[in-house]
Amino acid sequence: REGYMDPTNRSDSECSLASCSFVEDVCALVPKVTDALARERIEFWCNSFQYMRIVQDFECEWFTFNMAMTHANATSHIRRRIIAEREALPARIRMVQKATALMTPPLQTVSTRGEMGTFYNLQTHPPIHAFRDWEHEPPHLPGIPHPPT
Repeated sequence: REGYMDPTNRSDSECSLASCSFVEDVCALVPKVTDALARERIEFWCNSFQYMRIVQDFECEWFTFNMAMTHANATSHIRRRIIAEREALPARIRMVQKATALMTPPLQTVSTRGEMGTFYNLQTHPPIHAFRDWEHEPPHLPGIPHPPT
């Protein structure tokens, strides 16, 4: 699954750290740059770093979901539902929100054919597999609809 996002690249400690805190510092430089070419470059890097942060956040939510499902599946049926409702379902909702956010920053950086190729690649390999090929199948929770994917 090379090229796909992978929650196994994450850990509890990595996901609890402030993610990419330097991004705000880079983006704060944009209004200070007066040269048009230099401003275009700094905007490119600002958008690129924002995207990388969203990818990291998405992978961390996916990791959180998998950990919640591992926890749920290791407990009794009654506890499984409680854990799934309180931990796994909110993580899945956040995953959907992060997956939606993944498509905006790449569009803002496309200015060459190469970047268009990169964006096309992102479109053909979206994070949808995180919802389709789950390591942990979500339990059916009567009365609780699954959020749309």
